Amino acid sequence: KVSMLLDKAEATKSFDTAEQILTLCDLILCCLPETLQSKLCVKFVNAKKRVAESNKFEMELLQRYLSNNNMKQIEDLYSKMKQERNHKMMKQIDKALLEKVTAVRSLVDYAIATENVTDLQKDFTILCMYRDSFPVEQIEAESDAARDNVVAFVVENITSLQKMMRCIAADNIDA
Repeated sequence: KVSMLLDKAEATKSFDTAEQILTLCDLILCCLPETLQSKLCVKFVNAKKRVAESNKFEMELLQRYLSNNNMKQIEDLYSKMKQERNHKMMKQIDKALLEKVTAVRSLVDYAIATENVTDLQKDFTILCMYRDSFPVEQIEAESDAARDNVVAFVVENITSLQKMMRCIAADNIDA
């Protein structure tokens, strides 16, 4: 029976179900005589490895998609994990998304500090893409804070430009 459960753990599409089956098998193995334990131990370890490897592959994909800011593929991966009821991986995706958004927000703040309008535009656009694709409270909060900083920067620069324009206009009148 334990051997059949281990086969099911490897075959199931649901990561959460596989983990539950493996936990159950682990508990059952502890109660079995040592002779049966030794026969099933290798199969148990192999099943655990295969289940863990499926998440490792998905995390590598996620990192690649995040580095390319590929929203569609991230959304597809998240949908796949939701369909497979892989709640552990869904939480990891949420965490990775928040880390990415926080990093991009830092780039926006740096672009403001250095008055690099080109980077500001690029990074703020990326931040908005994440917000639009993943309207999660924490991502929205990061995006809103960055937006407030961008607005303040733009207003400040418009005011400075207006002052310069007045000076230029005054110089032209004097000439």
